Amino acid sequence: MSTTVIPPTPPAQPAPQPAGPPPRSGPSNAAKAVAILVIVFGALVLVGAMVSAALSTIAAASVSTQSQTEAAGGVTMLDADVSAGSLRIEFADVTEAELDVTRAWGIGDWTLERSGSTLVIASPEGAWGSGWWWFGGTGDAVLRLPLAVERADADLTLSAGSIAADGEFDDIRLVLGAGSADVSGVADTIAADISAGSANVDLSDVSDADLSVSAGSLDVTLSGSTPEDVTLEVSAGSLTVTVPDDVYDIRSDVSAGDFENRIGSTAGAPNSIDVQVSAGQVVLRSR
Repeated sequence: MSTTVIPPTPPAQPAPQPAGPPPRSGPSNAAKAVAILVIVFGALVLVGAMVSAALSTIAAASVSTQSQTEAAGGVTMLDADVSAGSLRIEFADVTEAELDVTRAWGIGDWTLERSGSTLVIASPEGAWGSGWWWFGGTGDAVLRLPLAVERADADLTLSAGSIAADGEFDDIRLVLGAGSADVSGVADTIAADISAGSANVDLSDVSDADLSVSAGSLDVTLSGSTPEDVTLEVSAGSLTVTVPDDVYDIRSDVSAGDFENRIGSTAGAPNSIDVQVSAGQVVLRSR
């Protein structure tokens, strides 16, 4: 008799589980660097804004006004030297020369003094060692002169900032190294030398004008009586001159640049205009 052995049924295999999502990879090194840079830049901007606001508050709280006076009797010359800041010169119903300066704390003093018949005004030097000059240059100055001083000569020198003068003068000399100048009123003669920056001159009854531009721009309007002798020289930059409507003998020498003559020329005319252009532009017109 034979015996049949039946092997046991193998255990059931568990059903395969579905595959999960692939593991997430972290940000790349480049992305991390960009994020760090953005955070640092934002922090710097925020700190800069806070520092700027604090400095503005300090500057506003530290502003003061300085006043000076000087005897003006017998003054025949005004000598103004501005290295930074702004100066406005005007004539008023006063008995002495009065200088008012609005400035931030730590700025050096403007000076107003007599040297014989010359009244001298000067700004402090605009340098790191002179105080908190970056809050507004060396200050804003206003010089008021007695009406009796009108017809004095004026020597105006500007290295930076701005200067403005309005009144009646005899001879005016304007030297501009940078910044802006605005001169108006009446004068017998005007000599202007512009090295950089811009200047506007509006004068009447000028008999002699000597105008030179080596860079920057100069806009001059002469009205009233006809000037007898005008010299224009430009080596760079631009010069625009408006003269009274009259006849002029115009002589020009243009080696480069451009000379635009809108008034023509009459040979032998009693009023002469000499023009020399080595670069830049000169525009001559009348009204």
